[in-house]
Amino acid sequence: MKKTLSRALSLAVVATLGLSSTARAQSTVNVSTAVDATSYGLLVKLPIRPEGRSDFLRIIKDRVAASLQRSEVVDFRVLATPDPNVFVAFESFRNKDAFTAFEKLPESQGFMNVLKPLLNGSPEVSILRPLPQ
Repeated sequence: MKKTLSRALSLAVVATLGLSSTARAQSTVNVSTAVDATSYGLLVKLPIRPEGRSDFLRIIKDRVAASLQRSEVVDFRVLATPDPNVFVAFESFRNKDAFTAFEKLPESQGFMNVLKPLLNGSPEVSILRPLPQ
């Protein structure tokens, strides 16, 4: 469970904060088509310590830009909630193998080391799969 949570968290934080990536800007139609074709995703609620919020916002923006360049990532978004210290990440990957490869990247591991001290408790992780046929 701890390993799964660590994996999910490492991927969750590789997301967009509602900011468009100039390197990989996509139309709504292109994103929808790509997301529909994915077979693995995550929805993660990220509670951040109030004193770590500005650091989180700074590092997540850099992480998102780099992650969206990876072929494993179909879409990544981190959105604000009404609570200024809680964020929700939606992540999608081509498949579970793509997710596994992404989480093993040295930059994903390094990012987790930076993120953990900013968290205020444990993230809530849901694994997402396509609707049954």
